[in-house]
Amino acid sequence: MNNSFLFITANNNEKEAFKKIFQSDKEDYIDGHLYNTGVFGNHYIVYIHIKIQGYTNPASMPLVGKLMTKIKPIAVIMVGIAFGINENKQKIGDVLVSDKILPYDSKKVQINDIIYKESPKEAGYYLVNAFRNNDEWEYDLGEGNKSTVHIGALLTGSELINNFQRKEDLVNHFKEYSPIGGDMEAFGVYSQCRQNSIDEWIIIKGISDWGYNKNNNKENYQKIAANAAVEYCHFIFNKKNIFNDLLINNNINNHESYNQEKYIIINNKKYYTNQLFIFGCWKNRPLEWIILDIIDDKMLIITKDCLINFPYHDIHENITWSQCTLRKQLIPNLLNQIFTDNEKEKILYSEISNINNRVYSTPSGFNTIDTMFLLDIDEAKTYFQYDEIRISHINNNTAAWWLRTPGKDNTYASMVVGGGGVNIIGYNVNMQDGSVRPALWYKK
Repeated sequence: MNNSFLFITANNNEKEAFKKIFQSDKEDYIDGHLYNTGVFGNHYIVYIHIKIQGYTNPASMPLVGKLMTKIKPIAVIMVGIAFGINENKQKIGDVLVSDKILPYDSKKVQINDIIYKESPKEAGYYLVNAFRNNDEWEYDLGEGNKSTVHIGALLTGSELINNFQRKEDLVNHFKEYSPIGGDMEAFGVYSQCRQNSIDEWIIIKGISDWGYNKNNNKENYQKIAANAAVEYCHFIFNKKNIFNDLLINNNINNHESYNQEKYIIINNKKYYTNQLFIFGCWKNRPLEWIILDIIDDKMLIITKDCLINFPYHDIHENITWSQCTLRKQLIPNLLNQIFTDNEKEKILYSEISNINNRVYSTPSGFNTIDTMFLLDIDEAKTYFQYDEIRISHINNNTAAWWLRTPGKDNTYASMVVGGGGVNIIGYNVNMQDGSVRPALWYKK
């Protein structure tokens, strides 16, 4: 489950709000505690509900930590309710997005002052950027009011704050960070993420009160706040491709996926599969490659991004990889543009097996001897096991990149489409906007 997101709630109104939208398809247990997997927006997630952290159940967060260890999520999102800071600029049902948290539990109490010992904790880079995309979000709170998203620092501690002066004291002490609200669970989430080496975490909370007079219309306000927070999360998770870079980065940097017995040493540095490797230069910039496989003293690499739009073949006719224009004309030109003569000596001439289309039985032609080449359908699925990590870009836009396997007939070539799926039917071989993402075998 390395590419799943973990969602956490800690209040019954939060749970009910989340379950309205979450589409669960499986139940499982961690230490006898229920958690669910299913779909939320456009993503597969894991969801757990815990008892409120802090004053009621301090053991809840270690349980979440065990779940993190078990499923190894790519990111963690706590969604629910919090108190707001400014009744003049905020309202019940506004949504708070934490770009950092301000823990206040650990402190030194002096005669005339309190010194808080914990430094601010920055939320996940990719998650914060994603949750900033609120321009098109509209959520009706009733009576002509719409929810507003506030992004900033969140106070967090195990105290149930129901005292105006206590809240004001905290706000004044942390005024340099301009806190936007406060909760009880955020530091616990951060701590468990840190123990499990998870950098991407964020707290999304709806305002349910102001840190005092909490019993004033409590249930109704909590439901409004919880629904708003969950709806905003769902709005973000419905955005297509919004987490692509996070998923790609996770695949590249996920040390769980490295085979620690398979590595290659180049210039006194160890490289493992799925790591980035710099080789050659494209458009006056060092060219980034992803290491797909390592065998003895050689490694299979593919460009991180697509390099150029170019047809598989220049005319619409029956063609295979061995005779196509892309292989015969473009590849030699790319070799000369990307690599120096010394770098070319590092590139192996490799015998490339060209497989028939397994669904349509379209013949692939003869095997070839190549320096740079395109992946085939099997390789695209083997080395990139999820659609999201198969996504590549050209000029900051998602790209559909050619594979060397023929499509439904020999006037078509298979492709990885913009969303990362493998299209075995393929596209016309002379399509002009197909992108090229070359691979090669590099030798030490």
